[in-house]
Amino acid sequence: MKELLFEMLEGSKAQFTEIRIEKGFFSEVRFRGKDLDKIGSSTSAGGIVRCLENGGWGISVFDSLYNIRYHLEKAYD
Repeated sequence: MKELLFEMLEGSKAQFTEIRIEKGFFSEVRFRGKDLDKIGSSTSAGGIVRCLENGGWGISVFDSLYNIRYHLEKAYD
């Protein structure tokens, strides 16, 4: 992932490009009275791409790491 992000930053056409990624890990334990009702965990990832070009900012927000390259182009356009 780190190599992909560096490659994308180096290949950006914008004067300034920033890519932020956030991962979340969630756990849930739920009781009904004294009885265990639900237990589980999940993860999520997403982020934002910002591009500065000619004094204007382009922004694209994503909730999946699947196609970050698309969001880089979207922020630049």
